[in-house]
Amino acid sequence: MHFVYAPLQCLLTVCHDKHDFAVQVAGCEGRSSVTVSGVCDQPHISTDPKQVFPRRAKTRPDSAKIARHFIMSSGQFEFGPLLAGKDSKGYR
Repeated sequence: MHFVYAPLQCLLTVCHDKHDFAVQVAGCEGRSSVTVSGVCDQPHISTDPKQVFPRRAKTRPDSAKIARHFIMSSGQFEFGPLLAGKDSKGYR
């Protein structure tokens, strides 16, 4: 069996819905009731740094070079040194 139920109110908000369907199997007597429930939501981008950035640091160290890390205390991504016109060897 395949049920498709897409109410219009689910297009803009989170929607919880429950529906009862009456089905009858060909060649059998009587009907059966099937209850179908579902939840739909719009996709959204996660804002949790732990899910978005695999490399994180709680604070930015003063002495060490740090590159390609999200700094949790400041809420900023540290890209590392700018290499405009320089060779990238030794910075990776």
